Amino acid sequence: MACQQEASVGGSPEEVVRQYQAFLDNNDFDQAKKISTPAGREMLEGLAVFFGGASEDSTVVHTNFLSIDCKESGNTARCDCRLQDEFETYASVFQLRKINDRWLIEPNDEGVNIEQSESEEILEDPDSSTLKQAPY
Repeated sequence: MACQQEASVGGSPEEVVRQYQAFLDNNDFDQAKKISTPAGREMLEGLAVFFGGASEDSTVVHTNFLSIDCKESGNTARCDCRLQDEFETYASVFQLRKINDRWLIEPNDEGVNIEQSESEEILEDPDSSTLKQAPY
């Protein structure tokens, strides 16, 4: 059975990004590690420790991909995404590296690369006529 699960992990950069995000949404860091570079696995270890003390229900989210644009260049790829979860809409960039003919998630130099969310923009602009309550 583990072999079947292994075979279903991977694919094109877009497929890997979607799988990776789904694993993160469900705090399934072990599965996410299978499609990560060594540096990515190290980062996931830190996330697992960080989220380890929280109740499972409080940390599970569902992320929708509003758009995804992946560009390959040799053994690297970059996927620019627009994502939406229960709390906000935001942009995120996923870096991938091809190792042994498999696309793997590679952490960005800055760590997680997420643009300022729309909810943060509203909160930071007190003169905004569309001032809304924070999503938390």
